[in-house]
Amino acid sequence: MRTLKSPPKLPKLKGPPQRPTGPRFIPKMEEVPGPGIPPNGFLTGQNSLTEWIFYWSLARVFQNPKHPEVGPFYGGSPDWSYQVAELGGFTRAIGSAVVDFVLYQGRTIIGVRIQTEHFHLFTDSAKQASDAFQRVNLEASGMTVVDIYDNEILGDPSGQKAIIAAKHAIGRLERVNPITGGTAIRASRLKILG
Repeated sequence: MRTLKSPPKLPKLKGPPQRPTGPRFIPKMEEVPGPGIPPNGFLTGQNSLTEWIFYWSLARVFQNPKHPEVGPFYGGSPDWSYQVAELGGFTRAIGSAVVDFVLYQGRTIIGVRIQTEHFHLFTDSAKQASDAFQRVNLEASGMTVVDIYDNEILGDPSGQKAIIAAKHAIGRLERVNPITGGTAIRASRLKILG
């Protein structure tokens, strides 16, 4: 008759398992400088703090210009441009457009529009219709339009959130419009800096 052997005993562990800390080459948040406040000469009557954060993030992604805080603020040629007049120039007439950022990706031209809560999301239906009309006209001219919403950028003093949004724009990845998607939040409630 065969007898069953008892199963082997597992060795005792020396202590509780340690939690993983991740690779050591990833910088800690405090080591990554953020965009900070806009430099002198950047803010005019036609742009915003949100545009500065996205300007800084594109400069970090493309590494062009090397010092984004030094003017003139035209972008990082030949990779991208800032405040480009399209469809009628800087006239602010119906159908004209000043695209916040234009990215040049081979034969593809990507127009990035920064959509803030005050001027684009929580505004009247006439302005929202004007934005939709502008988008249709820009796409009809051959430009790929990507809208970046301010809640994708604000609330992170390190700037990592804005860098991710910039990479999404380069890859032509766009979030659903928060107004039509029913997910709109006021980005002004997010802590902008520090």
